[in-house]
Amino acid sequence: MMYVFIGYALQPFKKLGLQIEDIQAKNLQQNITVDHSSIEIEQLTNAFNDMLSRLADTFTNQRQFSANAAHELRTPLALMQTKLEVFEKNHQLDGSNYQETINMICVKKSSVI
Repeated sequence: MMYVFIGYALQPFKKLGLQIEDIQAKNLQQNITVDHSSIEIEQLTNAFNDMLSRLADTFTNQRQFSANAAHELRTPLALMQTKLEVFEKNHQLDGSNYQETINMICVKKSSVI
């Protein structure tokens, strides 16, 4: 009789555990359904949903930072690559062309760092 009673009492925890197991990094926006069977389980579920929300915000910020950093690096690198390609195809090379290209690369490199 106690086994059945304890199994019935722990049913909301089993349900909560299964929902938590289904959460992945891809679906952090998916909240767990609140079970109103007891105040403790409701508080635990709400706290977990709040934590998921903060975690999702952190992942979003991390993705945005990575995208911004990649963009900030891509622009100077593309400029250097273009300048070097033009320099390579230029058949009238003199010392000023070399110096201009080297200065451009060194200035861009130090401004990125």
